[in-house]
Amino acid sequence: MSELEKSLGPKAYKTIEIAREQIFEPLAVKYLFISEDELRSHYVSSVAEGNFMYWSEIFYRCHMSAYGGLKRLLDWISIIEASDNNFISYCSGMRGLIECVGDTYHGLHAAAITLGDNKKMIKNIMEKTSSKITLNQELEDLLIHFTHASKPYSKLTGNKNHQPKKPWQYVAELEKGSGIKFYEYYEFLCELTHPAASSIGMNFDQQASGEMVFNPKKDRQLVIEARKADKDLIIELLMRGFNPITLLIKTINLFQLEGMYSKYSDSLVLDVPAWHRIIK
Repeated sequence: MSELEKSLGPKAYKTIEIAREQIFEPLAVKYLFISEDELRSHYVSSVAEGNFMYWSEIFYRCHMSAYGGLKRLLDWISIIEASDNNFISYCSGMRGLIECVGDTYHGLHAAAITLGDNKKMIKNIMEKTSSKITLNQELEDLLIHFTHASKPYSKLTGNKNHQPKKPWQYVAELEKGSGIKFYEYYEFLCELTHPAASSIGMNFDQQASGEMVFNPKKDRQLVIEARKADKDLIIELLMRGFNPITLLIKTINLFQLEGMYSKYSDSLVLDVPAWHRIIK
């Protein structure tokens, strides 16, 4: 049992184990995207065909975002889990995880609900029986932002959806309705992981006499104390990061699309209001 599992408890750590099972399930899908001109030509030829191509790409983007986002979350957790004896590594991992969850929540928290609320219409589109041009610009923009936002890329393309937000904006969004002071803790992590005073001071002990003594062996105790203090915050991060992804994967399953079905995710029981809303 890892130190992270001990600090979180088996119930919370099970979320991580489930995600690791999801990520290594073999998938047969290959993603293909066409240009706007090509899409336009499909619509000219047939509205039903144009809608099918457009929504096929929406599903590709949802699927890519879910699995790419899941792998990224697990990578940050692996750093945290491997940092028993390195406090700066632990704090770097926590900072990365908070930013990652903020980005994931911003980009994907509404995706499954959008698909679920419109599942009858979308199923007709995927069966090529639609006769009215049907787009969802808001969902498309969020998904493109999630997979393609990058400062260099946005300068190259000039596309507003490629323009990343500031990390603190994602973190501030996490605080809404959570009751946890993500941003305050995030500021502490930034201070420590930047070349600032706290990253030097952490290596010294102050004696009762006021003298400072160098102590290069503090890391393990600092990590133990941090994990204990961070338990509720980490559990909230797991929920905000993994729940939207699992919900999205299970929602994609409802449409029975070739190469995208996840047998393992289908077996997971989700007793949350969003899932009940989607399957009603």
